[in-house]
Amino acid sequence: MVRPDGVAGGTGAPLPGGARRAALPGRAGRASGEARPAWTLRRPRSAAGWTMAVFGACALVMGVTGLVAPGALLGALGFADPDVRAPADHTRTFLTASSMASLNMGAYYLLAAAADWRAFFRWTVPFRLLTCAVFTLSVVGGAAPAGFLGVGLWEGAGAAATGYALLRERR
Repeated sequence: MVRPDGVAGGTGAPLPGGARRAALPGRAGRASGEARPAWTLRRPRSAAGWTMAVFGACALVMGVTGLVAPGALLGALGFADPDVRAPADHTRTFLTASSMASLNMGAYYLLAAAADWRAFFRWTVPFRLLTCAVFTLSVVGGAAPAGFLGVGLWEGAGAAATGYALLRERR
């Protein structure tokens, strides 16, 4: 059956021209005849989802902090924030780009957690471990201040927590 607005209700309902629409999660009509959206934002439904949500919220907050109060974020990471910078010093420009990326990444993680997008959860584990290794080696190699080690450890701990939760949930 096709409603006047062109949305097919139920499983495999016919569409104009004889085509059939595959059933999608949440598309079946409600008692009132209204279709639900394909997915809705909700709280994470698993431990792995919660690890993603926590990381996403932190990344989003750090991104906003870097955009609104860049000096505070630089200080928290152990980087100097002098009042006067050399003409070729693009620290603030790079921080703006990194902060925007962090804000976007936080939003992606929160949306993935709300949609329970388990494939995304799995994809993040090796990449977050790689990030942990690169950031940690940057501190050990003297390319970054000791405060930056916290970022690497946060990434590693988050990857481990998500990976562990995914393994437990698979059993």
